[in-house]
Order: sequence, then C-alpha cells, then structure tokens
Amino acid sequence: GVRLPVYYLDFESVSSIKPTLEGVAPWATLVTQYSLHVAAGAGHTPMQRRGDSVGQLEENWGGEDMLGPLTHLDYLANARVDCRGEMLRKLLDDLHLEGEHDMGSVIVYSSYEQTQLKTLAKLFPEEGERIEKVIARLVDLEKVVKECIAHPLFRGRSSLKVTLPVLVPSYEGRYDDLEINNGAAASFAFQAMAQGDLGPEEE
Repeated sequence: GVRLPVYYLDFESVSSIKPTLEGVAPWATLVTQYSLHVAAGAGHTPMQRRGDSVGQLEENWGGEDMLGPLTHLDYLANARVDCRGEMLRKLLDDLHLEGEHDMGSVIVYSSYEQTQLKTLAKLFPEEGERIEKVIARLVDLEKVVKECIAHPLFRGRSSLKVTLPVLVPSYEGRYDDLEINNGAAASFAFQAMAQGDLGPEEE
C-alpha cells in the first residue's frame, strides 16, 4: 500500500539529434528537471509520519485534507552544463534515503521515471544502491487507472493527458495562460538555451 510521507515525482527531459553536451548520444533522453511534492499527513512533517499507511491516516483523521499541505522541492538543470550527477544526488537527498527514513511511497504516473532512474544508475553506479531503494518505493498510478477505472472519454487510453481532464474537469485549461505550458514546449525552450539561441531576457 501507499505509505507516508508520500512523494509525487515527475521528470522532464530533452532529446536531440545534436546534443550539446559531450558524451550524450543523438536522441538520448537527458533528464533536465524534477518536481517533487511531499505530503506528510495533516499536522505532521515527513519525518514524523514515516512508515504510516494512508489507510491508517484515513482512520485516524477522516478529514478531506488528510494528507495535509504539500511541500514542493525541485531541480532545474543549467542548460549548458551536464548537471545529471548533481540533480540525481539532490533528488536522492530530497527523498530522505537514510536508514528508516526511506519508507514513504514515491508516486509516479507511467514507467517513465523508473526507466530514467535505471539509466542514471548506469551512469552513476556509485549511487546504484540508493537508486534501487527509490525504485522499490515507486507506485505507478497509471497501473491503478488501467486496472480500476473505466470511462468512455478515455477512448481506450491511459495517459495522464487523457485521464486527468476527464477525472478532474477543473484541471483542463489550467496552464493555458503560461508561455511554457507543456512538456514539449519546455523541452524546446531548454534545447534553445543549450544551443545559445535565446538572449538573456528570454532565458
């Protein structure tokens, strides 16, 4: 089951036929950013709630906001420097991989984050043990949607772009006013910065 504190993890990446970083193959996926939201349970910090199940919290709390407020942690790479090692170490630190602290579930949607973590483990074998601990804590919500939820507007698909607006109608259009409002636009902007195509004001 899902255990507290709950970490919601999302990666962003770029892939280019002509990478600007040395040692990166054409079309190789390069993780450039992570976003991590942490829910510890109402009235508690992540360390106070470690190891409790969400079911236990629901029994004890019973309120609408039983997971409590979200703490946001993130990392955005410098487009002109290979920041993968630094980013990985910060992520592992943010996930509190120290002894009994590494109990909280890490929520993802699809196998993408796991695939990228395995790639990073090959690049940085010295962090392999800690990465394996993260992988062991992953909970893939796409599998839950596929197995437990059916809706005609899904049209047989399960990607987050399809399911989220159906399940949470208020989500649709939330980011329309942002200049960069989707992963493809973010990837394009990052690659433009890496190639020096943007001026200081645009960056």
